[in-house]
Amino acid sequence: MLEVKQGFFTGRVLEFHNDKSREAMRILREAKIKPEEAISIGDGRDDAEVFKKVRFGVAYNGCEAARKAAKYSITGFRELLGIVERDG
Repeated sequence: MLEVKQGFFTGRVLEFHNDKSREAMRILREAKIKPEEAISIGDGRDDAEVFKKVRFGVAYNGCEAARKAAKYSITGFRELLGIVERDG
């Protein structure tokens, strides 16, 4: 679980979970964000399941499993900005 203060993630990990997809959906529910309104960015096999549940997934320097599951595969932040401008 990630720490949230005043509506923002602090970057501090409070608790580890084995099911990233379930935890991501919990965070979206608590923030009152629909999965179809969210994007997910990740690099690993465990991110692939999250990619399937949100508007679209972005593999950032991702492994093969992440790249296959993601709608987009990028290697730099500027590429992400283009995706958000185009599809956001």
